[in-house]
Amino acid sequence: MRFKVFAILFIVGLNCFANAHEKLIANKEMSYLRQSFPDAIEESKVRNRISIGACPDGTCDAVNVPSSALNRDATDALYLYLLYFSTFVLLKDWKEKPETKKIGDEIVKRHTKGKMCSRKSGVEASKCIIRELAKKNDLKFEYIRYDEGGRNVMHWICLNL
Repeated sequence: MRFKVFAILFIVGLNCFANAHEKLIANKEMSYLRQSFPDAIEESKVRNRISIGACPDGTCDAVNVPSSALNRDATDALYLYLLYFSTFVLLKDWKEKPETKKIGDEIVKRHTKGKMCSRKSGVEASKCIIRELAKKNDLKFEYIRYDEGGRNVMHWICLNL
């Protein structure tokens, strides 16, 4: 009997974890990032925060968000940052693809429609959107480097964009 109860709880727990994980990657932006960089999208959870990042060369540009605030805003902020501000050379070809730009334009349009950043366009709109999303969702941006067998994280403030 105990084994059956344990097995049921274990299966329910796995199902909850799987559903939470699906929510993290279930939007168009994350699907496109995963398709574009199949082995370079990293997700990790530490305490009550989740880090989502693109790691094309052993270093990552990432957005860190409270688990309770994980929503499309976090992936939108990451996408806009990668498209307009990331200095990864390996992203150059990706940034020039029509689909990449189209998704970036959709994100900007979604966040500027009748809102604070609506009087801006292009890169300036993206800066404004990232700042607003960071304030609204307690987003923190990270630069992550893997070396000497460790994960080294440097947090930075998006207001410096």
